[in-house]
Amino acid sequence: MVSKNTVLQSYAGRLNYSYDEKYLFNVSFRRDGSSVFAPGKKWGNFPGFSLGWVISKENFMKNIGAISYLKLRYSYGTLGFNAVGAYPWQAAISTNTTAVFNNNYSNNIGAYFDRLPNKDLEWEITKMWNVGFDLNILNNLSFSAEYYVRQTDNLIVGNPLAPSFGYSVDPPTNIGSMKNWGYDFTLGYNKKFGEIKFNVDGNISFINNKVLKLSVGQPFIDREAVTSDYGGYAITRTEAGYPIQGFYGWVVEGIFQSQQEIDALNQAAGGFYQTPQTAPGDIKFKDLNGDKVIDDKDRTYIGNYLPDFTYGLNMGLSYKGWNLSMQIQGVYGIEIYNGERVLHEGMMRLFNADKKVLN
Repeated sequence: MVSKNTVLQSYAGRLNYSYDEKYLFNVSFRRDGSSVFAPGKKWGNFPGFSLGWVISKENFMKNIGAISYLKLRYSYGTLGFNAVGAYPWQAAISTNTTAVFNNNYSNNIGAYFDRLPNKDLEWEITKMWNVGFDLNILNNLSFSAEYYVRQTDNLIVGNPLAPSFGYSVDPPTNIGSMKNWGYDFTLGYNKKFGEIKFNVDGNISFINNKVLKLSVGQPFIDREAVTSDYGGYAITRTEAGYPIQGFYGWVVEGIFQSQQEIDALNQAAGGFYQTPQTAPGDIKFKDLNGDKVIDDKDRTYIGNYLPDFTYGLNMGLSYKGWNLSMQIQGVYGIEIYNGERVLHEGMMRLFNADKKVLN
């Protein structure tokens, strides 16, 4: 059996340097050792650094009175991920079986190796860099912008094995790679009118995601619902070249209006366009590959849980000892899997349907 006791040992250091408060430099270094990884793979080195240039302190900026502060910045860093459980590189023993002795197995508890060992399992490494600037105008208006990239290599994913190997658990392996990138913008304003102070600032962020690499043996990962009430098909798919866990399914083309419409499609298909139970009022799916039959080949990416952008707004007002503040935050363009509507309106169950299915 695998021990649950794990050890993490780390060494970290950082150096900051500033020349004339104009040229800023920071360098850091971490060395982490985790007992959960295989021998010879336990240690990882994670450096980082940042650069800053306060342009507003340069002599050639002194005649530009409107700009009270201007700074360019760049940073790069790496970090490791080791939250993979206790010693996943080892072969594990499962007792969830029975052993056969003298043609009798009813009372015999058995054990077996359910996972291959992986002595090459090592740290999952994320590399990040960003570039941006900060700007203040007349000490009242502030603006900052940033572009960032975050790429994870050595992504730890269960590597699927052929069933003929006889193992029930896919061994965790450093076979994946994923990238996130986007933009952040912040705009703020503050003003004082006698004893009244007012400030407002807003921010908006755009994020993109793409899976770069997965297992060669299984180029995608499907995730099904925890209950067959949701249809028994995978709800999301993760595949190289697409965002992680994109919603994967059929495209709705409309609603069947008559039996004649269904019969015409069945005749063209030489069988059934969708299912033998298809009737007027049912959802009509789109034949994406043009073979006149709706099957698994007509499924595609139909959405993603990642928003087009996130935003926030903060406002504050103070007068003497009184303070008033307000905060707004939200997302736009996010898509969700509405499991409640599937259960109530999907017509997959024989009870507790919503009255909307009568239409």
